[in-house]
Amino acid sequence: MSQRTLITGSTRGIGLAVARAILVAGGSAMITGRTRESVDAAVGSLQATTGAGARVAGCVLDVRDAISQVVDVTTFGD
Repeated sequence: MSQRTLITGSTRGIGLAVARAILVAGGSAMITGRTRESVDAAVGSLQATTGAGARVAGCVLDVRDAISQVVDVTTFGD
């Protein structure tokens, strides 16, 4: 599998399980979370369970910030 996947909200729960499944299938995953600590922990967990060669990276991203910016732009001038 040469699939590259971006999974938001993937430091726990369903998102983390999806990232793990993609890595096990041979794909690569970019995961996101709201805090550096949660992202680092999830990347470490994925590497530990899928092997040191797992192609996984993580970044801090809070989609609530992006949504609030869109709302600010769309309500501007009201």
